[in-house]
Amino acid sequence: PLSIKGLVQKVDTYEQLTIEAALEGNKNKALLALMANPLVHNISQAENILEEILDKNQKYLINFQ
Repeated sequence: PLSIKGLVQKVDTYEQLTIEAALEGNKNKALLALMANPLVHNISQAENILEEILDKNQKYLINFQ
């Protein structure tokens, strides 16, 4: 429905960028992905989330080493 089209597009962009960032080990793209997430409201919040994700999941995110 048109009423949720924008939200669906934002979430799709978030998901696509997240996959690309993980495969490439690209921290800037990961930050862009978080900024596309409708639940993230500013760059500071995105940076904090990204650092926590990378810290707690470094053994799984080998491309970010």
